[in-house]
Amino acid sequence: MLTAAQIMINNIKEMKGRKPQLQLGIKSKDGVTLHNDEDITKKWEEYIEKELFKDDRKDPLEIGTKDNMVSISQQEVEDTIKQLPKNKALGEDNLPAEFFKEL
Repeated sequence: MLTAAQIMINNIKEMKGRKPQLQLGIKSKDGVTLHNDEDITKKWEEYIEKELFKDDRKDPLEIGTKDNMVSISQQEVEDTIKQLPKNKALGEDNLPAEFFKEL
C-alpha cells in the first residue's frame, strides 16, 4: 500500500512529464483572443499608433503644478529606460521593459 507521500510523489512525476499547453495571443477591443500573426501585428500597430504615444497634456514634458513646474528632458527619459530591469513584471501599461528598450 502506498503512503500519501508516495502517491504525491508519483503524481508530481506524472505531471512533470507533461508539457503545459500555452495559447499565446492578445485580446482585441471586443475581448476576443487573437492567435493569428497578422491579427496580432495589426493590433500592435493600432495600439502603437493610437494609444501608446497618446498624450492629451498641453506640454508632455512638463509635470507638476502651475507654480511648481518640473521639466523632463528626452535624455532623462532615455537614461531611465536604459536602467529598467529585464524580465520583471509588467507595469500599469502591460508592456515589458524590453519593449521600451527596443524603441
